[in-house]
Amino acid sequence: MAQKKLKSTADFVWNSLKIPLTEQAPLQGISQLLCENGYEALHDIIMAYLTLYDRTDDGVISYKDFQTITSPDFDPFANDETLSAIFASFDKHQNGKITPEDLIQAAKEVSEQVTNDEAVNMVKAFDADKDGAIDLREFKTIVKSKR
Repeated sequence: MAQKKLKSTADFVWNSLKIPLTEQAPLQGISQLLCENGYEALHDIIMAYLTLYDRTDDGVISYKDFQTITSPDFDPFANDETLSAIFASFDKHQNGKITPEDLIQAAKEVSEQVTNDEAVNMVKAFDADKDGAIDLREFKTIVKSKR
């Protein structure tokens, strides 16, 4: 019997994990599978990215979402939903603002170091309403202007 040709990374993952396309896949299972197939150096980045698409915050992702983010044509900055998810990952206090403290914490999570002065200056550079933080509207303006 001829083996069915897989069309995408999403097909490979769902087929390998033996999950029906109508069911969600566990993020840890996807991450482990990708690491076993040569992406172990990117484990933390893969998990952070998958977590952005965990819409119910329960450790799973739908086939459709995974297919979208693994598409060669995917542009994570093209839609407001993705930008909102990225913003939320920086907004550590979940108060609708990215503060200098949030930037310092986000940098630590990816093993980078940002000083308090650097974080304050980053916020000042993009803080249009001068409230000492970056809100979602300002964040979207920043990202879209850099494209």
